[in-house]
Amino acid sequence: MIELWGLVSPNAIKVQILLEELGLPYRAHKVDTFRLQQYSPEFLAMNPIGKYPVLIDPDGAGPDQPIFESGAILIYLAETYGQALLPMSGPARWETLKWLVAQVAWVGPMLGQHHHFYLHPSETDTYAGKRYQRQANRVMDVLEGRIRDRSYFAGEHYSVADIAIYPWLHWMNSMGYAWDDYPSLSAWHARVEVRPAVGSVYTKVRGYQQDMAEFIETNRTNPEAFNAYFGREAGAKQLPDFGIGLPSAAPK
Repeated sequence: MIELWGLVSPNAIKVQILLEELGLPYRAHKVDTFRLQQYSPEFLAMNPIGKYPVLIDPDGAGPDQPIFESGAILIYLAETYGQALLPMSGPARWETLKWLVAQVAWVGPMLGQHHHFYLHPSETDTYAGKRYQRQANRVMDVLEGRIRDRSYFAGEHYSVADIAIYPWLHWMNSMGYAWDDYPSLSAWHARVEVRPAVGSVYTKVRGYQQDMAEFIETNRTNPEAFNAYFGREAGAKQLPDFGIGLPSAAPK
C-alpha cells in the first residue's frame, strides 16, 4: 500500500486528491509540525529538507525510494497510474506541465509567504508583508485571467494542474481575498469542489485543519509560539533531537 506523510497543508492535500481520483489505496500519516516532527531523524531520512508531503510506493518506485516535493509526487502518480490527468505527449501535456510547475514555483510560494505575514499582525505593514501582498495580488489576477475563457487551467479537461492549484485557492478567504472579486476562479472552484475525490479528502482532514486554525488563532499575538512554529529563530541544524518517533510504517 502507498504510504503518505502529511495531511493538512495544501501541498499534502493535492497529493491526497490525486490518490483519491486514481482510486489508489493509501495510508496517510499526520506529521505533527506543532512538535516539529518534520525535523526528527526518521523523517529527515526520508526527506532531508524536512518538509512534507513524502510518498513511498512499495509496488511502484519501491520501498527504499521516498518521493518528496509535491510536484514530483503528482507527476509520478499521474504517469504511473493515471495518464488521463497528465497526457503523455502533445500540446495538452505541455499546457498541463506549465501550470503544474507554475503552481509549484510561483502560486504556492507567493500565496504561502503572503499567508505567513498576513497571519502575524505585527508583520503586515513591514516591507516583507507588503511585498508578498503585492505578489499574491499578482497571482490572483493572473489565475483569474487564465481561467476566464476555459473550464480548467490546462484547457477543457481537468488535470493535475487543477489538482495542484485548488488547495491553495480553497482557503483564499483566510488570506484576505473574497470569491466575489474573482468570478472566473469562483466558477472554476465550484466545478472542482463537487468532485467526489475532493470532497472525500476535505472530509478526512477537517479535524486536523480545525486544530491548526485553533493554534493560529490562539497564538496570533504570541511571538514565541509563532517563532517556534515557523522556524524564525532556529534552522534545522540547530534543532535538537526531539525523540519523536514516526508511525511504524516509516522506513528504518
